[in-house]
Amino acid sequence: MHWGWIVFLILLYFLIPACLYLLVPESPTQEDLNRRQHAVVLVLGDLGRSPRMLYHALSLAKGDVRVTLCGYEGSKPLQEIQDHELITIQHIPVIENDNRLPFVLYAIQKVLKQHLILLKLLKKTNRPDFLVIQNPPSIPVLGVVRFFNLFISRRTRVVIDWHNFGYTILGLKLGSKHPLVFIAKYYERIFGRRAWIHLCVSVTMGRVLRTSFGLSGRRIIPLHDRPASAFKPLTEAERKLICKTHPLFNEFDASKDKCIISSTSYTPDENYQTLLDALKLYDQSSKKGLPNILCIVTGKGPLKDEFEQKVKECSFQRVMIKTAWLSMEEYPKIMACADLGISLHESSSGLDLPMKILDMFGCGVPVVAVDFLALFELVKTHKNGIIVTGAPEMATALTSLFSSQGKLDNLKRGAMRESRQGWDANWLEKVGPLFGVGEYRKAGSEEKELSSDDSDYE
Repeated sequence: MHWGWIVFLILLYFLIPACLYLLVPESPTQEDLNRRQHAVVLVLGDLGRSPRMLYHALSLAKGDVRVTLCGYEGSKPLQEIQDHELITIQHIPVIENDNRLPFVLYAIQKVLKQHLILLKLLKKTNRPDFLVIQNPPSIPVLGVVRFFNLFISRRTRVVIDWHNFGYTILGLKLGSKHPLVFIAKYYERIFGRRAWIHLCVSVTMGRVLRTSFGLSGRRIIPLHDRPASAFKPLTEAERKLICKTHPLFNEFDASKDKCIISSTSYTPDENYQTLLDALKLYDQSSKKGLPNILCIVTGKGPLKDEFEQKVKECSFQRVMIKTAWLSMEEYPKIMACADLGISLHESSSGLDLPMKILDMFGCGVPVVAVDFLALFELVKTHKNGIIVTGAPEMATALTSLFSSQGKLDNLKRGAMRESRQGWDANWLEKVGPLFGVGEYRKAGSEEKELSSDDSDYE
């Protein structure tokens, strides 16, 4: 017999059972049917700084689903999450660049180690019913999850929550034409297509997933962020008490000064020079009667030292800038004390929506935000905020609002309307039925399509 035929028959021998393994549905055991549903919520990032994933975990746990919450140890999650009996937190070890390798070599080393760490972690979860993952980061999460879903736990339904695109963020660091960005782009498109359901933070992002990634429209669910219950307006008495007692408000006169707040992770997609330039223009304005401004910038990240150095170089008469890192319990209260929020998020893809704006709206605080493609879905100019394109427009907005209490009050009313739209009700309505949480949706055409089309994601 010709050697070619022998090789072909051997490959066929192994290929048939492999195909059967991948195509034949995995039957649930009696133990599977009797046990409480289990969901793994995975983010390859600091858990305390991943609010949307924390809210997913809490919503699932409130729906009587057992949750394993996986991510880096760092900032403390909400106390409610730490104390919940159905939520187990599993920390992922952080891989540091201890040998000071060049970025590309360190990235390769880091990704290889993360493959092993994530696979080991997922194997420990004992084949969960649902696996909810955040994207980005894409590498190596999407590939590892696909491998896990195919060869270890085919019963697990994978849900990708698209916050942005990983390759566009990498492009900010390396340049859009770098070979690694090209590889990351196709990695994300190939492995990102494979999931049971795709959640996304904006309708605009959903359209791109359908047109550029070739995803089925019925598997894409835009789920706008909403603030958690901790983000709520303060009474005037509560606000006065905080402004009187908290160290951040030293030298601040709540009766006549104005407070603006901006939260950040100090990354390249937020240009804080825009804020500094706008405050310089405001400070130099010849308009009479403008109040002094206390500008609070919360957060931490790689560019914080650079920003603080620039602040030291500024010389203001009407403006005072303070930086702070606040706990999850303290952060909403300080935010609710502000007269105006500032968002400098420019979006590497133009498709994500910054959670910080939702947090501000939750506290009833209107927003001045730097424009990008999808922002119109969230900020409505002259209704709940103002969209600007640069420092001069931002300075004009600050001058206009702080010289006319009527204009500021109008935006405040719009933000207060936004504060009534909470996360829980929105989550239960949009995605709760997919997890069997909340009131069961009757079997309509959408649900029938989802249940009959499960083989697509295999």
